[in-house]
Amino acid sequence: MSTVAALVMMPFNVWIYGTSLENESIVIPYKKMALSLAFLTAPVAFGMIVLWKFPKVAPILTKIGSFAGFAIIIVCETLEVLIFPDIFDDVPFKLYAAEILLPLLGLTLGYGLATIFRLKKCERRTVAIECGIQNVGTALAIVSLSYPFHQLRKVWLFPFLYAFSMLGICIVISGLYQLHKRYIGHKFDVSQVTKHELNERESNLQNSKYYSFAISQIFQ
Repeated sequence: MSTVAALVMMPFNVWIYGTSLENESIVIPYKKMALSLAFLTAPVAFGMIVLWKFPKVAPILTKIGSFAGFAIIIVCETLEVLIFPDIFDDVPFKLYAAEILLPLLGLTLGYGLATIFRLKKCERRTVAIECGIQNVGTALAIVSLSYPFHQLRKVWLFPFLYAFSMLGICIVISGLYQLHKRYIGHKFDVSQVTKHELNERESNLQNSKYYSFAISQIFQ
C-alpha cells in the first residue's frame, strides 16, 4: 500500500513544491511526469501480482531487480558524466548541504516520530528508512522521460548527487550499527526477561540487517 500511495502522491507533492519554483526558465512538465509515472507503474503492478500469485518467486525477483537497478544507475550516471562533463561546474554549496541534510533529516524525523508513537525498535528503523530514503531510480527515470535533452544537465544534478549522499550515509550508519551490536551490545539472562521482551529482542536481532537493506532500496 505504501508503494501505491507513494506513486499516487508523487505528482501532488511535485505540484506543491514546484509551483513556487516555476518561472520563465523553469517549467515543470506535470503532464509528461504523470505519463512517465503511469508508464513506470506497470512493473510495480507486475511485481504485486507475482507477490500475490508466486510468493516464493518474489524474493528472487526482488534481489535480481535490486542488482539490476544498481547496475542501471551506475551506467546512467557514468553516461551522464560523459555526456555532461561540466555537470559539477558552479554547483552551489547550499546544494551539497541539502544533499547531505535531506536524508539525515528524513531518517531522524522518521525514527523520532515512530518513537513518539511508541513503536518497536525494529519498526522505528523501518519508518526511518521509509522516510529518509528516496527512490533515486524512479526519480532519474521520470526526469529523463519528462524533460528535453538540453535540460537534463540541470534536472539530473540533484538525484545524481543524492544517490551518492544517501549511499554514503547508509554505509556509515550500517557500519556504526554493526559495531554497536558487536562491541557495545550486552548479553542478557533469558530467565530474567519476560516473554514480550524476549520476542522483541529476537525481532530486533532478525531485523539487524535493516540498514544494509536500506542501501539496496536506493537502487530499486
